[in-house]
Amino acid sequence: MLINKKINPLLEALQYFNRRVNGTSVSDTMLRLESAYPERFQEIHSMMVPILELDNLLSAELVPDIDRLNFFFKQFEGINGADSIGTSTASIILFEEAYKNFDTADELFERMSRFSPAEIRSKLRTAFGNYTTVQPKAELSLEEFWDFTESCPFPDETKWRIFDTYRHYYEYVSELSHILGPAMEIIIDHYDRFNDILDGFVEPNDGSLDNYEYVRSIISVDITAYENVLIYPTIMGFNSILLLIPDYDDGSEPLIIYLGILMKNLRQESVSIDIESLIRQIKSLGDQSRLEMLCSVKDKPTYGQDLSNKFSVSSTTVYHHMNKLIVAGLVDSTLDGNKVYFTMNRTNVVTFISRLCAVLLDCDIKDIPPNL
Repeated sequence: MLINKKINPLLEALQYFNRRVNGTSVSDTMLRLESAYPERFQEIHSMMVPILELDNLLSAELVPDIDRLNFFFKQFEGINGADSIGTSTASIILFEEAYKNFDTADELFERMSRFSPAEIRSKLRTAFGNYTTVQPKAELSLEEFWDFTESCPFPDETKWRIFDTYRHYYEYVSELSHILGPAMEIIIDHYDRFNDILDGFVEPNDGSLDNYEYVRSIISVDITAYENVLIYPTIMGFNSILLLIPDYDDGSEPLIIYLGILMKNLRQESVSIDIESLIRQIKSLGDQSRLEMLCSVKDKPTYGQDLSNKFSVSSTTVYHHMNKLIVAGLVDSTLDGNKVYFTMNRTNVVTFISRLCAVLLDCDIKDIPPNL
C-alpha cells in the first residue's frame, strides 16, 4: 500500500469549480463542520484555513465567463428533475483523465484533443455506465451510442447535453483547457502551503495500526484483499471518499482511493457519549432516500449497483448517501472483488436508539412500557 502526499491538480481544479458553481463554498462548509464537531474545532479550523486561503486566491485570480462556468460545471438533473446525479459536462469529459497524473495542463489537453470519435464515445459510455441498468459494449457505433444514451434514466434536457458533449467534444476540451489550466497552475504554485497537512495525512494516529487498519479506520472498508493499493489526498474534496475499483481482481490494476484530508478527523469517535454526536446521527437519517437505503441493507450486505437500480438513482448518489451513514457509524461496507457491499451496523443502530431513549425518555430501551 502506498499513501501518497502528492495532490492531483486537475482533480482539485474540478472540485474547486464544482463548489463555486453549485454553491458548496469552502467557508460555509468550514462553519458547518466546526459547528457539527465542536470538540475538534481547532483541528478542523487549522486544516481548513489553508484550503479557504487557496479558494479565495483562486476566486480572486480567475475571472472566467460565469455563463460558461455554469454550462460546464452545473450538475445534471436526475430522474425526478430536481435531484442532481452528481456530475456535469466537465466531469464526464474528464471522467477518466481526472484520475491520471500529468506534468502539465498542456500535456493533458493536447492528449485529449487527439482522441478519435470512437474513443470519445467509449469514454462517455464509461462515465455514464453506472447510471443505467443496461451495460453497453466497450466500443459503440454512433447509433449504439444514441441508443445507450436514450436508455439512461435522465430527463430529456440531460440527454441533450450528453449528445451535445459528444458533438462538440474537441471544442469543449479546448475551452476547458483555458478554464482549468490557470487554476491548475495556481494550485501547483501554492502546493507548499499544504505540506504540514499532507505530512499528517500519511501518518496513522495510532502507531500500533498498520496501513490497512489505518485506512479501514477512516473509510470503514476492508481492503486487505488488495495487494496493490494507492491512496491520494484531496484538498478541495476535504470531506469526500472516492474508490476507483479495478475492473479485474487479478492484481494487474491497483485499487485507487482518493481521500479527503479531513476524513481522518471526521471518522474519529468521541470518547464520551454527547448530544452533538447523537445529533449528527439524527441528521444523517434526515433524508428519505437515505433512510430507505438503510432499511434496504438491514438484513444482508447489498451491492451498491443493486441499490442504484432499486432506487433509480446513480451509483454516485448511492455512495454519497452511504458515505453519510458510514461516517455516522450506522453502515459498514466491504469489498468483494471489484464490488462494494453495504450493510447496516446493527450494533450501532441499537446503541443509537438506546441513546435516544436515554435522552428523550430517561430510560433504557428495554424498560420502555409496551403501551407508551
